[in-house]
Amino acid sequence: MTTDKRAILGEMLINRVRKNQRKLAKWRKREQVSCYRLYDRDIPEIALTVDWYDGCIHAAEWTRTRDRDDPRQAAQRNAWLVRTLGQALGCEAADVFLKTRERQRGDAQYKRSGRRYVQDKDSRRIQVHEADLRFWVNLRDYVDTGLFLDHRQTRSRVREHAQDKR
Repeated sequence: MTTDKRAILGEMLINRVRKNQRKLAKWRKREQVSCYRLYDRDIPEIALTVDWYDGCIHAAEWTRTRDRDDPRQAAQRNAWLVRTLGQALGCEAADVFLKTRERQRGDAQYKRSGRRYVQDKDSRRIQVHEADLRFWVNLRDYVDTGLFLDHRQTRSRVREHAQDKR
């Protein structure tokens, strides 16, 4: 990818993520949530899903087997994505967790993520909330965090039905 194209795509990504952050502000406050999806492959050239987890960014790049490039180009692209997302949302690089999503078979999908883009080796777990519920999420070790954001309504229904029960 040329520098000019990367700059244009970077600006597009920054604008889209900031716009979505502003657009969701009232909803976040009303629903009392600290984790939500900010970007989901809106721009065709940037196959990325970006979630906000209470001050940290969890991003997953979607790859296809035929689109894999050499490791140096992938590392440069990943570093660029981390910088761009951090710049867009005012986060340090240590608070941006970038994963690669690719087709996995069998038990491979449940193993720890082999790629790490942040320096220290400890697990990074933070507590997030939805209304009166609190959850621990693991942002580093696995491709998924353990809290599926699209299951929010299901968790709400379970909370309502479980109220005053053991």
